[in-house]
Amino acid sequence: MQPPPPASTAEPAVPEPEPEPEQSDTTGSRPFATLLRPWSVSLLLVGLVAVAAVTLGSRLPDDRADDPTTPPGDGGFVITAGPGYGPPLPPGSGPPNTAPTRSASAPAAPSGSASPVPALPVPAPPATSRTAASSAAKPPGDSAPKTNGPVSGLANPSGRNLALNRPASASSFEKDWWSPAYAVDGDASTRWGSVFSDPQWISVDLGEVYAITTVTLNWEHAYATAYHVDVSADGASWKRIFTTTSGAPGPVLIPGDKVPARFVRVTGTKRVSQYGYSLWEFGVS
Repeated sequence: MQPPPPASTAEPAVPEPEPEPEQSDTTGSRPFATLLRPWSVSLLLVGLVAVAAVTLGSRLPDDRADDPTTPPGDGGFVITAGPGYGPPLPPGSGPPNTAPTRSASAPAAPSGSASPVPALPVPAPPATSRTAASSAAKPPGDSAPKTNGPVSGLANPSGRNLALNRPASASSFEKDWWSPAYAVDGDASTRWGSVFSDPQWISVDLGEVYAITTVTLNWEHAYATAYHVDVSADGASWKRIFTTTSGAPGPVLIPGDKVPARFVRVTGTKRVSQYGYSLWEFGVS
């Protein structure tokens, strides 16, 4: 007889446990690990690098801060609250006005400044031919000192032109280059020309009272057909030494008979044409 087979000493096989089901959230969404796709990881890294670069750049020193030629805030963005932003400030709560004010009488200095701001001079309006003529609307001599009693004039033995380059005035002049000064400048190519109306006058101040012997009038083609010549020693009392209603162009010599005079005035009352009165030269000796 064969002996019975020996009993097996091997342990009985234990069945493998079944795998547990995947965990999921209560909402039934996909697991969190499955959301970490490669593109989302790359996007996250790019964001972290950008934040690090901004933080590092804000801590780097700015070389332009030591450059005096670089204006403050150049190259950056500054946000300020201008008009219309925010609630209105109550009266008196705003910053003080430190802007300097300019005055022709007393210049004001800025607030907190040790030196005043000089005031700009206020220029006077330029005089035109019309304004200059209107300023001489009154005959000269009204402000001259008055004299009492008879006056004897100074002699002029050399017969020089006492009116040469002396102050002259007129009731009007058409242009600046026809002002009364051009009738006493000794230049026969320059002249005084009035506006186109009657009457008009021109006068010269000799500066001293002289014994007048001759008044010379060199009329241009626009001459006076009617005019008169008056003289005065004090600017208050006038004496007529010549009058005519048949004037002519060219030089006219009027005798003065040694009358004492400081002011000599010619007044035109009628023109030869529609133009004004025009006088090349006005001489007194």
